[in-house]
Amino acid sequence: MDPSVDFDKHIESLKAKAEEAQQKLRSAEATAVSGDRAVSVSVSPGGSLTNLQFGPKAFTGRTPQQLAAEVMALAGKAQQQVSLKVMDAFSGMVGEGSAAMEMLNQFLPADPQQEPAKPARPADDDDDDFYDDPIQRRR
Repeated sequence: MDPSVDFDKHIESLKAKAEEAQQKLRSAEATAVSGDRAVSVSVSPGGSLTNLQFGPKAFTGRTPQQLAAEVMALAGKAQQQVSLKVMDAFSGMVGEGSAAMEMLNQFLPADPQQEPAKPARPADDDDDDFYDDPIQRRR
């Protein structure tokens, strides 16, 4: 086979994959909705907030702090969803197990369903007075 023909086919394949990735990226948007459907948050492919909607029930039964926390949680969920769509768009171009995909995986937002690990409690003897005997026991 002629190497230039193989090269031309490879270039055409890359162009097709790039066009497909661009189309997927243009349409990549995600929306997360609260369980009672009173709050919805939409984000762009970059994770920026594009829409925030409150239904009539959004302001009843929630404190302002609870509503803010729900908006933030929904935004995180939508960002996670859109990140997966972006990853899918790139995987067709660069390949699933490629170094480029591994690099992109490092920048995915954390799964909002997973709670962060709680910090360990400090040890009982973690004081900085360098004296291990409590004052109350002295006589």
